[in-house]
Amino acid sequence: MNRTHLQPLTLLTALVVGFASFTTAHAQSGAAIALGETDLIPAIRFDYSSNSNTFRTDENPVTGTQVTVSPSLDWVATRRLLTFSVDYRGSYALASDNVLDFVDHRIRAKFDAEFSSRHRTSASLTFSKDHNDIGEGILTNASEGSTNEVAEFNNIELKADHTFGAQNAIGNIRGGTALVSRDYTNLDQFTLGRGYTLLDVFGEFGYRVSADTRALLGVRFRRIDSDTDRRDRNEITVYTGARFSATGKISGSIQLGVTQGIFDATDLTDTTLLSVDGEIGYLFSDFSKLNLTAAREIDNARGSLSDFNGATPVTTELSLQWERAWSSRITSVIGADVEIFTAECSTSEYQEITPSIEVTYAVRRWLSFGASGSQQSRSVSDCAEIADADELNDFDRSDVSVFVNATL
Repeated sequence: MNRTHLQPLTLLTALVVGFASFTTAHAQSGAAIALGETDLIPAIRFDYSSNSNTFRTDENPVTGTQVTVSPSLDWVATRRLLTFSVDYRGSYALASDNVLDFVDHRIRAKFDAEFSSRHRTSASLTFSKDHNDIGEGILTNASEGSTNEVAEFNNIELKADHTFGAQNAIGNIRGGTALVSRDYTNLDQFTLGRGYTLLDVFGEFGYRVSADTRALLGVRFRRIDSDTDRRDRNEITVYTGARFSATGKISGSIQLGVTQGIFDATDLTDTTLLSVDGEIGYLFSDFSKLNLTAAREIDNARGSLSDFNGATPVTTELSLQWERAWSSRITSVIGADVEIFTAECSTSEYQEITPSIEVTYAVRRWLSFGASGSQQSRSVSDCAEIADADELNDFDRSDVSVFVNATL
């Protein structure tokens, strides 16, 4: 069902959306409300966006608009070497076609403790209610008219890790675990049997190469149990990499490894792949920074293995962003996202590129507005066994948006 479009604000909205992510990050520097020895930091963002292809189709694209309200709340308690925090992120969207309306929530509790110079522990528990739009995630192959709502799911994630060894010691040992549970709550025709539970356990040794850098060598074990046995498997990864402290120009970490996927189903072939997991930041100056995020792993978010003729689906994601402060009031973010999904002769094998630009202007310390734009393009590889497979999911989509962000 279509609603009346709010077309006059369309172009301004698109510019704002891109910038919104950068502004939200800076909103945390807003003034806090003191509650005893703790701090409370509220913020809210309003977005108006417009797109050229609402349902991400290759024929007869439908334009659309969307209004999104995104409140956030951070509570932080720090006492000596202990920090406990709880944060909330919400997203309430009303679209020109109510098929695309959604309400998302995420609440996370996090605990960091330095018990001594040699023992440091971090743990977090996250509850989220999220969604996939039509044409994305588990609805990658969905088309306009095939569903009258977005795919909704609940996610629970428990993580903990412990580091043994002083921060300036030659060697550190770090180990941890994570438990993730995902449950889809609607659209059985797409999501039935796609929920899963993931157990992740890792251990790594870090060797101090310099004051800011540690070389890493580690091993990781994962167990994935899905609602249908078709995706059940074990994964073993041996990796190497580096971790950089924020005291230098480079920050973050990168891991490169070899993953062996061992499936429970006897008719599926075990697979070996190069795995990547990293977030790296490079500080050109106090007002200019480059961020790179990379990941490559066996996919859990699209189709069933039977859709891929027994082949193992693999997702590779790259994101590059350049943040620049042009003055005390004007900032920008220019970036590009690349997603590559591969499986042998699959109608979902595709490459997706999304360049974007975001600009913001701070009217006051507590109030800013901006605009953003992006161009999403997906091309599907040809498959000899499937006629016209290269056209099944091809699409182009332009997004523009404007936003207002407020904090204390």
